[in-house]
Amino acid sequence: MPDNRTRHCRIALLARPAHGLASLSWRIKDILEARGHTVFFFSPATHPFAFDAEGVAQPACLQRFCVTQQLDCVLMADGVLLPLENHEILAKRTAVGLVCDSMQVAKGYAQALAGTHVDFALVTSERMGEVIEAGGIADVVELCPAAVDAEYANTPLANTIAYGPSVLCLQDATESRIAYLRRYMEENPGEAVRCVGEGWPEEWRISPATSGFVYASRSSHTVMVFDDEGEGADALQAAEESGLLALALHDSNTLMRITSDTVEPLPYTTSSDALDTTLAAAWERIRAHLAPRGLMPGTEAPRRIVAILGYVGKGNFGDEYILATLDQRIRSRFPGASVVAISEDPAHTLQERGIYAISLRDTRMLAGVLDFASATLVIAGLLFDQGTRWTMGKAEFVSTTSCSDIPGIANYVSLATLSGAQPVLYGIGAGPLALADSQRLVNLMARLGARFIARDAETAQLIRACDVPESLVIQKADTAFLGAHERTAAVDTWLEQTGFQPDAHRLIAVSLRDYDHAPQDFAERVAAALDAVAHIHKDVRFALCVLDPADRTLAQCVQTNLYNPASAALFDEGDRIEAVADLLARAHAGLSMRYHCSLLLNSFGKPCVGIDYLPKVAALYHDMGCDDLLLPMDAEAANIERTLISLLDSYEARSATVKENAKRLRHISEEAEDLLADIIEEVGPQKEGALSRAFYLYDEPASELRHQQHEADLTARLREAEHTAQTLTTENAHLAQELESLTSSKSYKLGWTIMRLPSHLKATFKHHQH
Repeated sequence: MPDNRTRHCRIALLARPAHGLASLSWRIKDILEARGHTVFFFSPATHPFAFDAEGVAQPACLQRFCVTQQLDCVLMADGVLLPLENHEILAKRTAVGLVCDSMQVAKGYAQALAGTHVDFALVTSERMGEVIEAGGIADVVELCPAAVDAEYANTPLANTIAYGPSVLCLQDATESRIAYLRRYMEENPGEAVRCVGEGWPEEWRISPATSGFVYASRSSHTVMVFDDEGEGADALQAAEESGLLALALHDSNTLMRITSDTVEPLPYTTSSDALDTTLAAAWERIRAHLAPRGLMPGTEAPRRIVAILGYVGKGNFGDEYILATLDQRIRSRFPGASVVAISEDPAHTLQERGIYAISLRDTRMLAGVLDFASATLVIAGLLFDQGTRWTMGKAEFVSTTSCSDIPGIANYVSLATLSGAQPVLYGIGAGPLALADSQRLVNLMARLGARFIARDAETAQLIRACDVPESLVIQKADTAFLGAHERTAAVDTWLEQTGFQPDAHRLIAVSLRDYDHAPQDFAERVAAALDAVAHIHKDVRFALCVLDPADRTLAQCVQTNLYNPASAALFDEGDRIEAVADLLARAHAGLSMRYHCSLLLNSFGKPCVGIDYLPKVAALYHDMGCDDLLLPMDAEAANIERTLISLLDSYEARSATVKENAKRLRHISEEAEDLLADIIEEVGPQKEGALSRAFYLYDEPASELRHQQHEADLTARLREAEHTAQTLTTENAHLAQELESLTSSKSYKLGWTIMRLPSHLKATFKHHQH
């Protein structure tokens, strides 16, 4: 069995660190990262969609991530659970472990996991180990006692004058304890009292979940333990097991026992070894024990983290395909690498792409990711004149928002620069890039050291026009040229259901989008063209591909307007981009208004008629040597028909041209990847071990957590309201149809006439009387 002591692991940590930075789970995360491991952190606060209200992880959210990223280990801590009856969510190499820093957590795990199995447990006291062992749920139980964490203790404070001299108490409040501390403050003016626990006056209370606890413990000269009710020993033991006491004690303070009539020093010694040393030793013993079972093999390659920002998480095929391609290519080229996506919808990216994702709004998590990142990529197109919610753009008088619709990419680049993560705008398309403020922000990013790898000549020229040095702008090709595909059961099933036979039929992939400037009868024009092509080429069949949820209605409208609807079938695989790529690879040719449909067809050597709607489309068709296959958006049906038939009639020559240019552009994309690899190798070694950090004073985590929870609640209520509205709309339409049917029936008309007859006769009689 190979020696794996120098190998680094990919670890998913599921935790709810009640004591924030001081929690054992977070300290373990820091120590493992400092030793070169990759830790993906999940908590109900950072990833609320991945947990239920009880803190149980949802297997559906984590399944693809665990398998795609080939995790070595899943660690559960702070009472957070992963349902072990769902073992299929884990890769075969993945071990499952527990972290117990209190008796409550240990007993909770023993009860919740009874009858199941985990591979190991880390505990902070022998009593906890006995509980875990008695439950029979873990193969290995390692003791990791409360001890001074050297890295934690030596992390500098960003503001050393924030807290003055103080005393610190880790217990809950009682009336007598509050009274004692009030007397102490009167006798020691200028000193502060700071307390961790329940029931203390608001002005004394600090939360151990914030860096305020770090500041308080560093400024304290005494840690008080009250033994006024005979609970001192138990309180001390609980504090020791939580890890807080070890963190609160340092070289310049003492531990004092307070009773009703005495104040005396309380002897206390932490473990002789620092926490990072004891944890590292326990971790290696666990790995040695699990190695014969093939668990936690790790990798010899050093850790490399690449952060990727883009319009991902919204189901748009092109952006999703690029993200998935980059994830696969980076992990393949760098066995120790992992991608973190900065996503519009982290839940979507995690569940559908299997890639760890965080939100751009979660700036603390973002800063932590960038600390470890060798490079951070900004991907895809139209980045500079469109909005990103996190922005450094100027405010406008006419806008209802607090800032203009200039993207926050420059803000992201500035944070990446502060974190030492090389920003690369990778494979990007830009345009029109007409706003002066946008041009200034592009120039600012260049001055911050960002590099621009453009996917076409027009983008490169637009960026250079912002006074960006020539050395920072490199023209390459689209990342999608490096994408791979494989046969999928979804396409096999679809072909069988539609009756389309690959040997007998030529399949044309049709991808359209509902664009503002398209003619009103766009669907009818396309349908007429497809009918004409199918009439001439009897073996042609059409796959109406939905590459974005917004395309579905238009595709259905085209099919409805076909003279022979059986010649076309809707291909809508939602978020399964692998199936879409597979279908495009099997297609004979295409008719596309979607940029990435044209791009993928071309990359697979399949010619495609395009409909022009943005400069990037024209740039692609020019690069592919197919300018004459690009039609204006208002093209008549006859023009679409002629161009498609011309493509089919000259298919061999067209295909040869496309394949030749695709090969050339793929080579250029590989050159871009080589440039990225050079950057990662240049910056990566600086990010392998412990990173230089500082504690910035932060005292109010609850406000952000409340905001996140409020936002989640509002989102859930909105979805419920939308569902109710849809139900009522359907019911209303049904009732309206019934009413129309009723009012148009002969029986209703007859009844209505009979009901009105008496009043009509009465009115007539009155009229004649007058």
